[in-house]
Amino acid sequence: MFSNLSLLLLSLLYVAALFLIAFRGDRKRAKPLPPIAYALAIGTYCTSWTFYGAVGTAAESGWTFLPIYLGPAVSFLVFWSVFKKIGILTDVHGISSIADFIASRYGKAQSVAVLVTFAALLVV
Repeated sequence: MFSNLSLLLLSLLYVAALFLIAFRGDRKRAKPLPPIAYALAIGTYCTSWTFYGAVGTAAESGWTFLPIYLGPAVSFLVFWSVFKKIGILTDVHGISSIADFIASRYGKAQSVAVLVTFAALLVV
């Protein structure tokens, strides 16, 4: 349906759009992020899970891929107040990554943020 070149260009355009949205969101941190920013973040999360998790799991073992979708959906329904508090904390303290979030717990120690970043890089 698509040629390899057009698929590559479309993927690069999508990633560039995500980075543009993130860049603009970081520049306007004085006011709280709009709900669309959180919706896009959840969409990106679900997109990566679909690509890396659900397709392979569904091909190999059938309906056992269902928890990949049920887990995030149930967690957002059950723990919405926790996610709301995390959102407020990120807005108040200007946190833009999980490394910043964890480092803020330890006095915004840069060494902790670097350690968390390297750990996330190794895991990925």
